[in-house]
Amino acid sequence: MSDKKQALQGFVKQMQTGIQLIKENKYEEGMNQLKPYVALMEEANTYPIRMFAYYAMAQFKTGDIDGFIQTYEKIKGVDAVDEEDEKVKQIIHQWFVALMDQMGNH
Repeated sequence: MSDKKQALQGFVKQMQTGIQLIKENKYEEGMNQLKPYVALMEEANTYPIRMFAYYAMAQFKTGDIDGFIQTYEKIKGVDAVDEEDEKVKQIIHQWFVALMDQMGNH
């Protein structure tokens, strides 16, 4: 296996691990796992919906509301590439709308 292919597989495995941790309600751990990859994607000005949506979920659940809003803003205009992307994008949108409603009521 080439070094590039091995490095890419390691990258994907780390992202999958971070997402899985978030799915298991281990928000802080998952966020920490994804953080370096989120930063890399931001530098490249590319926003894979699934990774950023789960990162946003972790931000929300750990109380980083400003971070959640910023992450939401980054992915809201990105086109979903499959059903799973569309599903998590809609969940984040619903959370955003609920948050804005709540903030407007206080």
